[in-house]
Amino acid sequence: MSPAAAPSPPPAIAQPPAQEGKAYLTAKVGGVIPKSSDLEGFDNGLSLEAALGYRVNENFALEFGVGHFSMSGAQTGYVSGVFATVKADVTAYSVTGAVRLVLPVDKLELYGLAGGGLYPITERGELSAPGYTTATNSASDTPFGFFLGGGLNVKLSPSARLGAEVKYVIGKVTLFNTDSEFNSIIVAVGLTFSL
Repeated sequence: MSPAAAPSPPPAIAQPPAQEGKAYLTAKVGGVIPKSSDLEGFDNGLSLEAALGYRVNENFALEFGVGHFSMSGAQTGYVSGVFATVKADVTAYSVTGAVRLVLPVDKLELYGLAGGGLYPITERGELSAPGYTTATNSASDTPFGFFLGGGLNVKLSPSARLGAEVKYVIGKVTLFNTDSEFNSIIVAVGLTFSL
């Protein structure tokens, strides 16, 4: 009589992939490019932003962001018959909310972005002319602005992504009793971490 056959091992149970966190944190750095004719003479500036997001599902997320951008410019010409140089520095902050529509493709994510919020803005002006004392002045306002944009993320690991983004910011601010549009393009690269 032959010995009893050894029992076969139980079938392996496939483990589901590790679930990524639904909340995420993004840090971005880039440049701001003035596009409004009211910003003629301003140079490109620096942009910094951080956002906390919540992935509702694979294709939809909500974000809350804070940011900072700045730009400066200078023009020369005659002011009240005197040849002078006018310099201006604009500093802006942003407190915004946004929706993100996501199209995942393997390790790549394409997304569109739309949102808006408050943009506290300060402009500091300086007027100088040979033989005259330099005059400075500043003004601030907190207008509402909105933006549209899009970008892509490349998955580096289950919890980290490297991305690039372009946003078009639209808004109007009142400084020195003058209404001006601050429409600009923000181009940034960033890192996103699932929480």
